[in-house]
Formats: sequence, C-alpha cells, structure tokens
Amino acid sequence: MDCFTDLEQIAPLGPDVIVDFVGTRSTISKSFEVVKYRGTVVVRGLGSDAAPVSVIELVLGAMTLKGSLGSGNKPRELPGIFEMIAAGTITPHTSLVDFADLNAAYRRLANGDVQGRLVTVCGTRSDQRVVIDLARADRLHIETQLYALDDAARACSDLRRRRVNGRAVLTSAPRPRP
Repeated sequence: MDCFTDLEQIAPLGPDVIVDFVGTRSTISKSFEVVKYRGTVVVRGLGSDAAPVSVIELVLGAMTLKGSLGSGNKPRELPGIFEMIAAGTITPHTSLVDFADLNAAYRRLANGDVQGRLVTVCGTRSDQRVVIDLARADRLHIETQLYALDDAARACSDLRRRRVNGRAVLTSAPRPRP
C-alpha cells in the first residue's frame, strides 16, 4: 500500500480504493475524479458535513462511498504503531498548543492550516495529564496518558498491560513536570 499527499500523483494509477483522512469537500470530490471504475472511496476524516458527490458519477462509475470511524481493533494495533514510531519507521505529526492559545488553534483548524494533530495540556494529576485532541474535542477523554516521542516503547508496554486508562497520546513537545 502506498500513501500520497497529492491525489494528482495517483490519478494515472486509477486506484481501486482511496482512503480520505481529511474529508473535506475538495478531497472527497477529487477522490471521485481519481478512483477507477467500480472503485471505492472511504472517508475517514470529518472535515466537512456534506459530500459533493454527483449521483450520476456514482452510478455510471459503479463506485462505492463508505464512511469509517477507523479500526475496531485499536488495543491490538496501537502497540504495533507505537513500535514503528519508536523504531523511526513512521513519524506522527503533532503540535502542542498552549491552553491559552486554544482560540487561535481552532481558527487554524477551521482554516485548514493544520497538518497532523494539535493537542493541549490543560492540567495535571500526578502522572496523568488532561489532554485535549483538538480535532476530537467533542469526544474528550479525560484520562489520557501523555508520552514523549522518545518514550514510545513505554507507551507500547503500558498499552499491552492495559495500564493506560483511556488514550495514549504521543507528543514531540517536552513532557511537563507535575
């Protein structure tokens, strides 16, 4: 499987499946232009509340449009992902935002000026951190464990042993002292 940042790069390939992690009107529309006949577009991102899909294109192209909330096997998959992060195989794109700058961060999200995830630490309780994943603020998990990127191995171990109550978040920002 290959990942591309620009759909124009894959247009000549006529992919069978496109997984859209952004989910804006423009990315969904472009996905339907590029996917091959009888292809499938899976929308994973929640960038827009409406999809600009032509029913004529959908029917004549025999295409399938699916929505996805992601994997149902996160407890099994996350340790493997954290191992890849620890090994340097993949690099998550995260930015830590000061709690006082939340309004500016939301404006950046609304304008599409964010790549990856924005997170903010808005409080501490010993080793637990109250972390808000700004792209999912409507599904706030209070019991979230914050790990530094160089501590991905410990995050992996804690996930396997179910020591994390909620979510594990990796951040490239230095870990604040309690």
